[in-house]
Amino acid sequence: MMIYATFNESGLPTAFYRSDINGNDIPEAAVEITEGQWIELISHAGYRCFDVVAGTVIQYTPAPTAPPVPQKITRAQGRLVLYRAGLWPAVLTFVAGIADPDEQFEADAALNHTTEWERSSPFLCRTAQALGLDDEQLDGLFIEAAKIVP
Repeated sequence: MMIYATFNESGLPTAFYRSDINGNDIPEAAVEITEGQWIELISHAGYRCFDVVAGTVIQYTPAPTAPPVPQKITRAQGRLVLYRAGLWPAVLTFVAGIADPDEQFEADAALNHTTEWERSSPFLCRTAQALGLDDEQLDGLFIEAAKIVP
């Protein structure tokens, strides 16, 4: 029995083949590997990839993935993260400076009288823009806020 595998550009296995199972239906791009290499590649002991040039299995550390951005945080988490980031006074100044009384009332309600702050909230997006925060910075605040247990 012969064991073969195909790999992507990073050396990560994309498929395995065995001559006793697949017969002649083994892709030309497949590389012959030993049974020991096959076991090492499929083990759950960590990420493994194959160095096709050297013919060895090596440890692979995937790039870290960004944490998901929560779409909702509690008002307490939002207030605390803004305070810790030094942004709370600017938020209060922004709300106090809203000229239209109806808009200011709505802003106060959104800021102080909701149980949750939604990432897609028009008020929140408008406030972030007024504070000079881009989407990435706002996402970062939501990620940090979600870690806070008030």
